[in-house]
Amino acid sequence: MRLVGVPDMFTEKVAVIDVDNYRAALPEDFYQINQVRTTDGYYFRYAGDTFHTHKCFDNTVNADLTYKIQGGVIITSIEKGCIEVSY
Repeated sequence: MRLVGVPDMFTEKVAVIDVDNYRAALPEDFYQINQVRTTDGYYFRYAGDTFHTHKCFDNTVNADLTYKIQGGVIITSIEKGCIEVSY
């Protein structure tokens, strides 16, 4: 679309969403994720494996915070809390 001079089709947004049972629904206008962090500023990284929510590590703020996207849901390595999603 940039080749024909169409202005940016997507707008960057930030949403604060509640995580419950390691999952949270993504906003309806979600297309692509930029970054994820806790509301107190700790950043998540994309999960490289399917076991990122298992209790094989200390699940504290210093733990490895991970996420993955499945359908319209974000699955995190934290069980409960609020996260900020830049998309």
